[in-house]
Amino acid sequence: MNTALSLLITWRRYGPHGLIFRLADHPGDSVFERLQSISHSLEVSPPVGLVDYFRGFTTITLEFEAAHAGSLEALADNLARAWNVTPPYEGTPRRVEIPVVYDGPDLQRVADHTGMSTEEVCFRHQSAHYRVHMLGFCPGFPYLHGLDPRLHTPRLDTPRPGVAAGAVAIGGEHTGIYPVNRPGGWNIIGHTNEKLFHPDRAGGSDPERAFLLRPGDLIRFVPTS
Repeated sequence: MNTALSLLITWRRYGPHGLIFRLADHPGDSVFERLQSISHSLEVSPPVGLVDYFRGFTTITLEFEAAHAGSLEALADNLARAWNVTPPYEGTPRRVEIPVVYDGPDLQRVADHTGMSTEEVCFRHQSAHYRVHMLGFCPGFPYLHGLDPRLHTPRLDTPRPGVAAGAVAIGGEHTGIYPVNRPGGWNIIGHTNEKLFHPDRAGGSDPERAFLLRPGDLIRFVPTS
């Protein structure tokens, strides 16, 4: 079932016990701010039977206890109506500076693709102001919105079998930082020594302590040697 309640929010069933809501076709700051507001409302006043929720760039997925599967359609209508008029969340974002050495193996590839010098690529990358729109792909990987459109570069045709933790990279319209060693196909333009994932901090009442960055954080790259 797919129900559209406005020009913005649509929803459909997701598996036997889930709902997925789509806020827009393309990511952006306005969509992100609405997702922040929805996430805040779910934390403050979760619907009865909610087990967990997961955010994407333009979607949010809710998982419910099996006992509530039969009433999800009515609940989805009510949530979408409420979220359509929910004001943006006005929390104060954290500001985080990430030191970066621009020495990546794909720096020249990005320069060739964009028609810039490597120096200009580095300058434009460090001059932008970024916001963490989502963590995903691997633990603590930040998808950073705000990359200069002139730096948008397609991912590698063949991903690398291994990318070192701390690699700063460009993938399409986003830039990000690999928090752990893993395969990856983004264009590596530099590295940072900041540790983004601390699995030893994952326990307790605040599992997000395991991640250096969180959705909503404002990021600035600071070049270093």
